[in-house]
Amino acid sequence: GDYGLVGAMMKRSHDGDRAAGLSVTDAFLNERAAQNADVALECGAYGCSTPRIDALCDLLDTTPGVVGSEIVGAGLGGSVIAIVEKARAEEVLEVVSRGYYGPLDAEPKAFVCEPGAGSAVIY
Repeated sequence: GDYGLVGAMMKRSHDGDRAAGLSVTDAFLNERAAQNADVALECGAYGCSTPRIDALCDLLDTTPGVVGSEIVGAGLGGSVIAIVEKARAEEVLEVVSRGYYGPLDAEPKAFVCEPGAGSAVIY
């Protein structure tokens, strides 16, 4: 139920996936761990995103109602997921349509979905 923490972790996770701009080494993470820092909130340096995906996450993360966003899938330009306050979902879609797809002169391919119950074993 701590959506703020989930959002912060999503943002940090995406920072480790960025195409450029951040570099976190193993030595840095080891130093932070030695300081008893919560290394779960430190990002890596995987570089599996793209500049466009980074721009979309930056747009989302500065949009009111967005809790957090990050690249999902195999990376290299795949998809972005965002956790959004339900009451602001349509506003966020409009911001994405105008601010991301508009300048690219591309058809918006963003949609709202709600989480299911999760995985389970059914006998």
